[in-house]
Amino acid sequence: MSQHTVKEILQSVSPGDQAFFPSIVRALAEALSANMVFIASIDNDTNTAKTISTYSPDGELEDFNYQLQDTPCCQVAESGDLVCTYNGNVQANFPEDDMLIDMGINSYMGTPLRNADHEVIGILVSLFSGTIPDLKHAELMFNLFSGLISRELVVVESMRQLSVANQVFSSLDEAIVIFDPQFKIRLVNRAYERISGYQFEELSNRHIYDTEFLGRNKQLLYTFSESMETVGSWVGEINGRHKDGVFYTVQVQVTASRNRSGDIENYVAVLNDITSKKHAEKTIHLQANYDSLTGLPNRQLFNDRLDQAIRISRRKSKKFAVIFMDIDMFKSINDSLGHSWGDVLLAEVSLRLKQTLRSSDTIARFGGDEFTFIVDPIDKMSDAIAVLEQITKAMQEPFNLQSNRLFVTSSLGIALYPSDGSDREQLIAHADQAMYSAKSLGRNQYQFFTSDMHQAMEEKLALKNALQEAIINRELDVCFQEIRNENDKEQLKLEVLARWCYEGEYVAPDVFIDIAEEFNLISKLDDLILEQACYAGFQLQQAGIRNLMLCTNRSPKELAKRRNPVERWTDIIESFGLSVNQFNIEVTENILAQDSDGHFDVLCQLADAGFSISVDDFGTGYCSLGYLNKFPIDTIKIDKSFIDELGQNDQQSAIIDAMMAMAKALNKQVVAEGVEHQHQYEALQRLGCRQFQGYLFSKPVRLAELMSSLNERGFISR
Repeated sequence: MSQHTVKEILQSVSPGDQAFFPSIVRALAEALSANMVFIASIDNDTNTAKTISTYSPDGELEDFNYQLQDTPCCQVAESGDLVCTYNGNVQANFPEDDMLIDMGINSYMGTPLRNADHEVIGILVSLFSGTIPDLKHAELMFNLFSGLISRELVVVESMRQLSVANQVFSSLDEAIVIFDPQFKIRLVNRAYERISGYQFEELSNRHIYDTEFLGRNKQLLYTFSESMETVGSWVGEINGRHKDGVFYTVQVQVTASRNRSGDIENYVAVLNDITSKKHAEKTIHLQANYDSLTGLPNRQLFNDRLDQAIRISRRKSKKFAVIFMDIDMFKSINDSLGHSWGDVLLAEVSLRLKQTLRSSDTIARFGGDEFTFIVDPIDKMSDAIAVLEQITKAMQEPFNLQSNRLFVTSSLGIALYPSDGSDREQLIAHADQAMYSAKSLGRNQYQFFTSDMHQAMEEKLALKNALQEAIINRELDVCFQEIRNENDKEQLKLEVLARWCYEGEYVAPDVFIDIAEEFNLISKLDDLILEQACYAGFQLQQAGIRNLMLCTNRSPKELAKRRNPVERWTDIIESFGLSVNQFNIEVTENILAQDSDGHFDVLCQLADAGFSISVDDFGTGYCSLGYLNKFPIDTIKIDKSFIDELGQNDQQSAIIDAMMAMAKALNKQVVAEGVEHQHQYEALQRLGCRQFQGYLFSKPVRLAELMSSLNERGFISR
């Protein structure tokens, strides 16, 4: 091999050129009279080589991969030698190397290719059918060109990594801002351009304090500067303004990027757009604590404030009053004018009440047409009377609802702390009883709670006695409402709903269930409903339904008071030839937040026995991520109140989207309740919901009507 040949090879290749590797392997093959020369990269994790460029005088070759084990290349990759040579009889040394045998290779020369850290990143190999013509010159060529090839491999890999990094940087969902130690912006990605509305050209080399990066909050600027100077990092939330004027919220984490000497070269800020999340959180908070119609605190917030008033008054030995107010004949107003005008009246009433009482007093919409008050402090009885007369007078003024001029009266009941009750339940119950007493005495008046107040309880007692007799005589009935499951269309999933006809009229389930809970009839009532559900399940299975799921509600008080409900329910179910895994127990979410009665233990026992468990009316009570994660819950049922405005209210969509994401993260199923319109169904589908319940699909029906419908739809096959 002549020096002239080396020069020719050097002239034939150009580092950085795409033809560098093909040119050098061809030149080496011709100079060495080799049957094949190739350059390959090494994957140390899989112990494989992948050719980057290959040349043979016998014809063009495609790149290939091969395992290094039991080949001379393995020795090259692991050896510290500069050049590894087998000049003749190489097959005898590596009898397992099929490539050497198939190609008829007799001699082999290879050298490792290393990076700046002396790590092997590839190999340079030449193969010969005979012996190597000029061994010393061949080794010289390999020594000369291995360094050049190694450097080019490093450059190519660096360029590849840089290209990948640039693609990742540009395509990241998280916004990135890079600025120098002088806080001047050097680089932003597309996500930040999208969030801020500003292009990189508008931001380049500008000080971050002169942009919307920190939202121009002076206090935040000071905090940020101090943090960066002391610890070199910062984490926080920023309320910024888009170029078009729309506000946004981002979560920001800024860290320092240092060189090998430890000096700060740049700061890297990662920003996550949490605007939708913040809006959803705010809306969820409002939904959880405030009535959407009147804007007043709801029952939950009222209870919290009442608990707080009790704690403070107990500590300071103060008195305060709890007032219950009910609009007289409100049902008649709803029936005559319509529910929409009833809602308008409720909104007007709430506005007038807020103008009547002090700002320090609490006014809440407790539910329906019931309003509750905490008047604090009450020093003497005359103070309480003055407040009651003030409310009564305000309500007696006519309400002008467009063309309708309404004269509305109210009934009020009042309980005083601590004489009429020392805890929340007592005060609310006694104020409620006093209010019903006012109604029974002719309405449009107020009553103080008294210990001999029996008149207000007469209706409840009459209803309680009738309900007790109805349970004994098995006079309650059940209806079934289908829950569509689009993930399992073969499954028949039904919610079991209790119905009671008393004196020719159906009593609302909420009414007789409350009575049953108050007078300890709930266990017998729920068992009766479960038995009727089991009978229906038996009939459905006899008709050919195999994939059946029955969803039945159980009272929180029943779960708390019964010693071993799981064993009793299992006995009932199995006595009808059914299995507990065909039953879903629905509980209200309030019991998850108030586990003082041991609900957690009972629910765990139910889950262990094979029952599935759902949280009904989700989003209206106290439930949170922590409770869902703690309890053995399989399904959440989104309350109808969230569905009603779906498709017309973007915030409702954001709330349901957040619920769906939460359920997916916790591996819970979701059922949307109260779906009545096609646009609601379509919006829920887009949000990822696959289980639906409501009048759009099925009304509650008796067993006979259900069987007939199932027969028409082909569910029943005899």
